[in-house]
Amino acid sequence: MAQQSCLRKAWGIPGLLERVSTCFKTVADPVAGRAFALKDHLMAGLAVFSLEYPSRFQFDSEACGDEAVHTTLTVLFGISDSPSDSGLCKCHDRVDPRSLRPAFKALFPTLQRGKNLENDIWIDDHDLLSLDGTDHVSSKHSHCEHCCEKHHRNGSVTDY
Repeated sequence: MAQQSCLRKAWGIPGLLERVSTCFKTVADPVAGRAFALKDHLMAGLAVFSLEYPSRFQFDSEACGDEAVHTTLTVLFGISDSPSDSGLCKCHDRVDPRSLRPAFKALFPTLQRGKNLENDIWIDDHDLLSLDGTDHVSSKHSHCEHCCEKHHRNGSVTDY
């Protein structure tokens, strides 16, 4: 019975986030002397996506001002202080996406063994799993060379 409890913990959200956090700790930080650990930046980015915030700015506002959000970030994501909106943007742009692959490799087999992917769409015996966060993270205030642009009828531009 104890083994079954450990397996459920590994397949649950806290266990999966702990695995991701462990992988993020090994990612080489391209910037020395950062105010927040790179792992915290990456986990905060994952929180923006996972908690379905429409923008990093809204996430930043609620992470600082809402006690429930702060508790969720501390307990589930292991983040005691969240980097700012602009800090997340600057940090994530410099991280080599290939360095995040170990986190995916750590999670995918666990999700398969836990039968979490059984109801997902299959084509030619391959799982289809969407992990693109471009629609979840956007800004009308910050831009980088890697951003896509959405031009609105009123003339404003949103970067995503």
